Amino acid sequence: MAILKILIMALVQAVTEFMPVSSRGHYILLRELLNYKEPGVLFDLFLHFGAFIVICLVYHKDVLGIMIEGGNFLIIKIRNFFLFISQKVLKKSVTYDQLESNSVQKLAISLMISFVPFCIAGFIFKEKVDAWDQNLLYSGIGMLLTAFFLLSSDFKKKGKKSLKMMTYKDALVIGIFQACAIFPGCSRLGMCLVGAKLVGMEKNTSIKYSFLLYLPSWFVATLYKCIVKDYTSFSVALPGAVVGFLGSIILSFFAYKMVSVYLKDKKYKYFALYSGVAGVLSLICHFVFV
Repeated sequence: MAILKILIMALVQAVTEFMPVSSRGHYILLRELLNYKEPGVLFDLFLHFGAFIVICLVYHKDVLGIMIEGGNFLIIKIRNFFLFISQKVLKKSVTYDQLESNSVQKLAISLMISFVPFCIAGFIFKEKVDAWDQNLLYSGIGMLLTAFFLLSSDFKKKGKKSLKMMTYKDALVIGIFQACAIFPGCSRLGMCLVGAKLVGMEKNTSIKYSFLLYLPSWFVATLYKCIVKDYTSFSVALPGAVVGFLGSIILSFFAYKMVSVYLKDKKYKYFALYSGVAGVLSLICHFVFV
């Protein structure tokens, strides 16, 4: 694979990962335009890993707090479950552990709730996702759907909810919108932002929440790929994967800085227009290349 093609893929991946326009849809489109034959899981993984690292660094305090509070919450819930079982079996009273509620714990629980629909959708459609990824038709349709939802969201009034004000029901709604992004061309970030605006979240809050939700979603999706894919595919084009990774992490940092500022100040209609054009181009390429 030519280094130039790798750098182009890394550049597009880095920029579109932080835009509500579907990085996967662009990946599929570029794969056809550049006549790029995917070398395996490793290259795709390394391209996305750059964005993962950048988000972890930017929100490192939040990520650390969420891991601690989320871990404590799960440990106590599991312990209380076994205490409940022992109470029923041994017929004796027990004292359940209590965890003092705080804003970080609420955020961690909200992210868990938002994450569940994504897992369910991934499990239900796991046999179809790979086939969809190989078809520009589905990708083009997904981009057009993203454009429609982004444009529609601009007609809703600005929200005022902060992370402290959001409810677990809000988290579920955002999670359902994110689950739609398993369809290629549907932007995960875009759908999360639309869902957040629908429940009345303030824009800066919705951006932060959507980026934090990316972390568990990408990690579990990648873990699944590593388990179900043929491990021999990891040995293909390692130098290319490393170049793509280094390019992705550097470009992702600058892309985040630029795009996050733009997202806070502008409406989504400009991203909707771009996504619509990319969707139409994908459909044209599908019928030309087929």
